[in-house]
Amino acid sequence: MRTKSVEDTAAELSSQLAAAEATLQARGQEVDECAQAVKDIEAEWASGDDSTSADDYEGAKAVLTRAQALLEGARVQVSRLRRQQINLDLRVADALVRVVEQGLKGRVPVEVRAGRQVPLEGDVPRVVLTQQEPTIDVGGIVRGEVELYYLRDDLHSPFPVAELESAAEANGFTIQVTRQQFGRVESRNGLSRDDLLIKVARAFAHTPTIEETPDDEVAKEWGSSLAKGLAYRVARNDEPVRYFSEATPDSTGYCRTAKVTSCSVVDNIRTTVVEAEISVRPHLRDLDPGRILTQELERQIGLSHRGLGRMTELSHRMGSHGTSERAQWVDVRVIRLTSTFEAIAE
Repeated sequence: MRTKSVEDTAAELSSQLAAAEATLQARGQEVDECAQAVKDIEAEWASGDDSTSADDYEGAKAVLTRAQALLEGARVQVSRLRRQQINLDLRVADALVRVVEQGLKGRVPVEVRAGRQVPLEGDVPRVVLTQQEPTIDVGGIVRGEVELYYLRDDLHSPFPVAELESAAEANGFTIQVTRQQFGRVESRNGLSRDDLLIKVARAFAHTPTIEETPDDEVAKEWGSSLAKGLAYRVARNDEPVRYFSEATPDSTGYCRTAKVTSCSVVDNIRTTVVEAEISVRPHLRDLDPGRILTQELERQIGLSHRGLGRMTELSHRMGSHGTSERAQWVDVRVIRLTSTFEAIAE
């Protein structure tokens, strides 16, 4: 006899939920009809019509009470089934695998599982990732919550949260560990288990899936975001970064132009080329802002951007010019970029 898979169980629970929700809707309509029947009798009596007896009235109220109880039971059933649903959209957890592997220096196997059950059998140490809610996908950038379970014995150290956060930042992910519990002992096998709840605000697959064809608006959004990031890199700690999409006297970084110059699809892979021009005013007088800006630009390769995909290539030319502002000479860096992005087209 074939063992029921997680997918089979998920489909069965989904079907049960759909039936329960249909019953809930029907129960709600029944309550409305029963309540109206009681009101109709009361209206008849108020108008002087005594054709409906008191027994009929009590009977109508009893039917309403029964309908209300059945409605509450249907609500409880739907609530229970919603909690039992198994999410099969695991894209946030899948994207997080490489970050977890890097945080553990590639020494610990990482698996993604659907459902709420964490298997205790198997070699240790190992990491299991689960995701209970569907993925939120905005232009190939995904977000959601992931539960991380680190199964280990007493010979292994607790899960390295700081290394995980560093790996996430290096990959362009934005995460926050909102819950952590270390050293929980499993009674069945004596293993220690570290539990983490990770809120993922920004993550992406190695090659994200993006349905819509990128346009100049998406390119300008990317260029503006990059200009803001570059401005932060060359600002003093005590100085706020003033960023605007257009040049203003107080702006420290802005995107002058950005446009899609080519877009093609080969074997379901969309390749998009964007050209942009960005201006940044460095405020680090004691360091080399050109070197810092170049390093930050090189770090963009491999990151994904909403609506465009994963950046695979970047070339740039950087120039500078001076301008006098408030009787001070200000250095302005003008960066011309050509960037290539890849995404799975659907």
